[in-house]
Amino acid sequence: MESAKGCLTGMVLMLIIAIIGRVGCSCSESKKPVVDVDQERVNAMNAENAAHAERARVAALESISAQQALEEKLRQFAISRTPELWRVLQQLRSLHKDTSEQLLKLQSALESVGRDADQDLDYQRFGRKRNELGMLIRKLENELENAYIAYVKFETAPHDAVFSNQVAVAYQSGMATAREATARFNELKDELLK
Repeated sequence: MESAKGCLTGMVLMLIIAIIGRVGCSCSESKKPVVDVDQERVNAMNAENAAHAERARVAALESISAQQALEEKLRQFAISRTPELWRVLQQLRSLHKDTSEQLLKLQSALESVGRDADQDLDYQRFGRKRNELGMLIRKLENELENAYIAYVKFETAPHDAVFSNQVAVAYQSGMATAREATARFNELKDELLK
């Protein structure tokens, strides 16, 4: 018992000395020094973390690539099959971007004179209008996606009356939304220019 306690105390002391870099500690039960075992664990964990990070990076790139491919398909479809919807969507996106930039300028101006932008009523109002515009854009994008899916289904079964009807319904819905968006776009533009 006394010798086991002494051996344990000796191992702890050797470990402490090894950790601060003076000697490599080894004990009779292990052929590898403790410091080397710990370094191996660290190296293994670093390799595992690097592999995980690489898998995540590749997955993110694949996701971005897939998203870009989908966006390009939707853009091509919209330009060729629903140009009015595409035009309105582009106008709304442009207005949203401009409004966001103007909001940032207003926020900066308010903060430069020591005011809290979140407490400014006009800043809040413009922010709500920008958010409303964002929701309208998302609604149009959803309509575009619906029209695209209906078209792909139609292309898959071009002689099927049900699919022809779905394409017509999706197109009409998209156009109605585009008309609604155009009207709302003009209202928002007029309100923002006041």
